[in-house]
Amino acid sequence: MRTVLSWLLIILSVPAVASSKAVPDPYLLAAKHANVPAELLYAICLQESGYSHSGSYHPWPWTLNLGGRGVYFADTQQTASALSEFLSQDRCDVDIGLCQIHWCAHSHVINDPYLIINPYANIQYAAALLRSEFERSGSWTTAAGRYHSPNNPRLAASYRKQVLSKWQPLIAGGAR
Repeated sequence: MRTVLSWLLIILSVPAVASSKAVPDPYLLAAKHANVPAELLYAICLQESGYSHSGSYHPWPWTLNLGGRGVYFADTQQTASALSEFLSQDRCDVDIGLCQIHWCAHSHVINDPYLIINPYANIQYAAALLRSEFERSGSWTTAAGRYHSPNNPRLAASYRKQVLSKWQPLIAGGAR
């Protein structure tokens, strides 16, 4: 009986371990600090900069969306160089980093676009933004859509569906 109980406890603990490993630590920490669901934050970043690399699909830290054209770079230096060149054209329609922070919409808060190339700063800002949208709407699913399109309900609904398709497996303890 004791052996059966021990095995039962081990089996029951496996989904919890799998679930906690589905979301990398930086997302867990930022989510905890901002009081947002870690799986939702990670799903948003997967939607924003998801990239297949070395056999896995995950958010890519050195991603820019330059005027509607998504570009994946090899490192921070390449990303900063491309960002500098783009911004030198007096444009602000660029999304930056893992969670694709839109520079036009958030430059009044961040002040320096190079700060959010840092993956940890990017995730932390995204978590705070998600929390802010939740406080406005009272719903995590609505907040997910508003993260991308706060002023366009049609685009927000489409984006929300894409994020939910990534969020649901994470909640269920699925793999990345």
